[in-house]
Amino acid sequence: MIFTMLCIPKRVTMLGLSRWSEKGGSYQTLQRLYHSPLNWLTIHWIFLKAHLVDPNRAYLLVGHLLCI
Repeated sequence: MIFTMLCIPKRVTMLGLSRWSEKGGSYQTLQRLYHSPLNWLTIHWIFLKAHLVDPNRAYLLVGHLLCI
């Protein structure tokens, strides 16, 4: 699905994504994907560990807490 989002030449809509995606990317599947809750903190951490973190280096993680 992410590959489709990056390659779609027009405005990214759910209908456009379902048309451009390969097998398994129907409109109903997209609706289920967008309605399911995601833990973004875990997703970002897994991405950082897999692609950007070098185990031989030290890192300082800084965050911002937003209270509304």
